[in-house]
Amino acid sequence: MSKASQLALLKGLADKELDKAIKALGFARKNYIAGEQKLLELIEYKHDYGIQLHQKLKQGITTTTWDNYERFIASMEKAILQQRRHLAELDAHVQAAIKNWQDKTQKLNAYDVLVKRNLQILEKQELKKEQKIMDEYGARTNRREF
Repeated sequence: MSKASQLALLKGLADKELDKAIKALGFARKNYIAGEQKLLELIEYKHDYGIQLHQKLKQGITTTTWDNYERFIASMEKAILQQRRHLAELDAHVQAAIKNWQDKTQKLNAYDVLVKRNLQILEKQELKKEQKIMDEYGARTNRREF
């Protein structure tokens, strides 16, 4: 297997790895956005429930109703805290996917440079061969003339 074909194979593999990294990054970002949306929904729901409680307090409520509201708001705060932790984990996944994408991009670019350099070397070698043939032809032609 020639050096050019080996480099082409490695570049092809690096290109496939980059495609996988791009898909993984998209998936991680999608999950993060979904987690962020869920957090915002929880916060909004808790806020709406708090407004509802405030309105009920103006009208007067029983201690049982108060306890129910209090428990529910506490459980919402717990859910919000859990979602914030989950969002931090999702952010870590996004950052890892970004790093992986950057690494795969750098690797592909390195192979691309190697392929171009190898092509330049092959072109120079071909030019030298052609020049040698032309020189030999010129030398033979000069010998015939004398």
